Amino acid sequence: DADADADPVGDGNMLISGTLTVSGDADYGSITCQISTWPYDLIDLATGTPDLSAGASMIGVADIACPTSDGGSVDFSVEIASGDIGELAVVGRVETDAFINEKISSASPITAVDGGSSSGHDVRIEMSDGPDAPPDEGTPPDTGVPMDPPT
Repeated sequence: DADADADPVGDGNMLISGTLTVSGDADYGSITCQISTWPYDLIDLATGTPDLSAGASMIGVADIACPTSDGGSVDFSVEIASGDIGELAVVGRVETDAFINEKISSASPITAVDGGSSSGHDVRIEMSDGPDAPPDEGTPPDTGVPMDPPT
């Protein structure tokens, strides 16, 4: 549920709910999970991740509980900034000490509605090994696909 200390729904926020499922090789005791909102037109639909090279900038972010085992799921309901941008993408994020995986929700895009709500945001993230830096450092998110070495 939304944090009682958070801004009330209707103050540029929406109530977003769904399920995060995480699978793959990871130390499930040390991962962190979040839900974030992004302008939908800045999502790379081929990867399902924010396109940072196109100038994508996160609108809002909220911490959520993480699954505790491979293939596990957690339900979430978060109050999160939605802005006044039209179409909005809801993105799940799982971070380890070594890499970050992000994927768009199954119910995206949605229309940003001040004080509104949207449900059915199921996010499936397959953990992968690979270098990545947090999006705010300007590098693209890890897509889980190994890169060929330069020739």
